[in-house]
Amino acid sequence: MSDENRKLLDEANRLVDACAGMSMDDRLLVLQLAWMILAQQARNDALAFPGGFPAEQTRQLAQLEKISHLVGEDTPDLELERLTREGDFDGALEHLRKILGDLAEGGE
Repeated sequence: MSDENRKLLDEANRLVDACAGMSMDDRLLVLQLAWMILAQQARNDALAFPGGFPAEQTRQLAQLEKISHLVGEDTPDLELERLTREGDFDGALEHLRKILGDLAEGGE
């Protein structure tokens, strides 16, 4: 696994582990709140640049639309399950990036 992918996966797992003692609803709420706080900070930071705030807002909305589409169209992803079970985290991250890339291009 590349160092960059390992770091992303480790940090994501650290966040999930920090919420492990909570109910699933509370875990999701905590991570949603964290995302909203960071997103607001990013939008405020973007005020330093002409047109930065609306550009950052548009970027964030596109991210949320991708997530919404993934949740709304979710079906068991056997390829992701296989990659995860085999410990191929580079493959799993690449698979997820491809799905998100396909969504950005309007594909499935």
